Amino acid sequence: MTRRGSRPVFPCRQQHGPAGASVAPLTCTHEPCHRAGWLFVRNLPGDVTTASLKAVFEQFGQFRKIRIMKPRSADARACAFVMYSLRCEAAHAIQMLSGRFEMHPGLGPLTLRADAPGVFVESLPDDV
Repeated sequence: MTRRGSRPVFPCRQQHGPAGASVAPLTCTHEPCHRAGWLFVRNLPGDVTTASLKAVFEQFGQFRKIRIMKPRSADARACAFVMYSLRCEAAHAIQMLSGRFEMHPGLGPLTLRADAPGVFVESLPDDV
């Protein structure tokens, strides 16, 4: 990733991002961008919903799936997997959210990782 002006330039030569979104579309300049990108999201509130995650993550591109792993106790944190259609959209979400965005004030910022090694999310059931 490089910077051009104030906007990041990711590797694909296409404009990505939803029309009318509050986040400006990004420009990519490489081919691997066109594969799906998975994100592993940590430090979510235990009562997080798919709708609340959708509201946050749809700003950065078109996502295909969200899988939330609920905590075992009420006071614990949840985590989730978010699958974007394009890897550059996942990279954009990481850049804008990781370490910066809190789902609830005082809970602490989200931590996002792309394509966490050793985790096979394609086979996760819908009710995880």
